[in-house]
Amino acid sequence: MLSGTVHYYVNSGSASGTKVLGSDAIVGNKVISADYDYETGKIVVETSLPVSGEAKDFFTGVFNADTEYTITEITSEGCTYTLTLDKEIALGALYKDYKLTFEGYDYDIDTSGVYAADKFAEDYTYDGGDLGAVWSESATTFKVWAPTAEAVKLNLYNTGSDKEEGATSLESYTMTEGEKGVWSVDVEEDLEGM
Repeated sequence: MLSGTVHYYVNSGSASGTKVLGSDAIVGNKVISADYDYETGKIVVETSLPVSGEAKDFFTGVFNADTEYTITEITSEGCTYTLTLDKEIALGALYKDYKLTFEGYDYDIDTSGVYAADKFAEDYTYDGGDLGAVWSESATTFKVWAPTAEAVKLNLYNTGSDKEEGATSLESYTMTEGEKGVWSVDVEEDLEGM
């Protein structure tokens, strides 16, 4: 039996779809919450009832638009289940919608707790005073703190932005990720006025 809000998503040209239950949906047993724990790299799930039988038969997948993860271990205490995955969720991919499949239904995994984790602060607090653009006549170094980015590009214009009338795109540079989630690129020319 199923009642409440159910969203069903289909892709053009595909015979199957994805069923996503709203928070008001009622089934025999459902996921109350699914949170990614950055400290341990595991997913902590709370269900409305303990599962009857082998947990691996109920928790069948974790995925996002690009990647499927295999659940390698499940530990439980009451209605709380801790899932270990076969590979780490990349910090730069946390903006993607992660889903957990439980009894054939997909539930959102909350990744927002990452930013409050002590480990995140340890891994990514940057104390340098050189973010932004550091100019000289021979080169300008651009740095931006973006630890959750998968890629960062620098676009230069002859005026303040691409939105201004008469703006001309001059060049685009791919930035390189460094320590503490700081991305940088050196442009070896005089950029005064750009």
